[in-house]
Order: sequence, then structure tokens, then C-alpha cells
Amino acid sequence: MKKNKIKILFIGAGNIAKQHLIVLDKLIDLKNSWIYSRTNSKSKKLSQYFLMKHIEEDYEKFIEKNKKNIDGIFILVSADQIFKISKKILKFKIPVFIEKPPGLSLSQ
Repeated sequence: MKKNKIKILFIGAGNIAKQHLIVLDKLIDLKNSWIYSRTNSKSKKLSQYFLMKHIEEDYEKFIEKNKKNIDGIFILVSADQIFKISKKILKFKIPVFIEKPPGLSLSQ
């Protein structure tokens, strides 16, 4: 099966991110994608395993510079970070997959 060449930015590199990457690796060519995490060592490890591009800079600056090249964003972060990051990402108007509810309270 030929893999799709879409370019995805993955934000988060925990266990759930790894599970998503295992499945997506069968569908898309992850060499065209990027990964970012607050925990640089986790994202670096996953980037090496899945042959992805690793982002060490701030993800917002990366998106601003590369907005036209990003086909979608996966937000795969912890519950305590989900609202803050989702709010920042949605302003870019790039298709997004949010793994958890984007907020934990009614006000969010």
C-alpha cells in the first residue's frame, strides 16, 4: 500500500502519541511530518523511531513560519495542557485533531 504524503505536526510525545503514531505510520509517510513536546528527549526519541523531523523551537513560531506546509495538527498532550495549547493552535485555522476534549471546564 502506498503511504499518503500529508504533512502533520504532532504536539505531544507521551504514550498516547506513540499509539497514534504506530497506527498512522501504516497510513502516511511520517518522514514528511514533525513532532514537538515540552519534553525534548521524548519527542527526539519518537522522531528517531518514526523517522520524523524533530522540532526544538517553540511550536507557535514553527507554525507561523511553516503554516502553508502543514496539512494538519494532532494535539496529543496531557489534560492539564490541552486547553492552553488547543486555544493557541485553533487560531492558525489549520485542520486539527484534539485527542481529548479541548477544555476541562464549562468556561474553557
